[in-house]
Amino acid sequence: MLTISFEKALKDELSKTIKSVFPLVAPEDSKPPYLVYVSSYGEKDQALEGYLKTKEIKCELHIVTGTYAELKSNTNSILDQLTTFQNTTIGDEKLYIYSLSYDKPIEIYEKGTYLYHCFFDITVRL
Repeated sequence: MLTISFEKALKDELSKTIKSVFPLVAPEDSKPPYLVYVSSYGEKDQALEGYLKTKEIKCELHIVTGTYAELKSNTNSILDQLTTFQNTTIGDEKLYIYSLSYDKPIEIYEKGTYLYHCFFDITVRL
């Protein structure tokens, strides 16, 4: 349940910056800009007493745009937005984020689709 709540909350928040946000794959007729996320179930934290209620979820974000300038702008906006999540709640569910980190964004140009693509991983502790 926590994972589904996280995905919904993440989509709610990210769609404030990029309107089209999709899980796993974008529909074939999607027009850029859009964002695709791939989330995991996550790993529950452990202590000597057993598993805790908190967990760490890894998620991959893919930003797709029609121009390089748009890619840079959207990537910077998403990264700025993500950094505000730490020690606060997100989404309608008011899901509390204890910590959030992200890896270095990687940018590519897709010759076949003529689209610009940036992807990076985030790690969130709920």
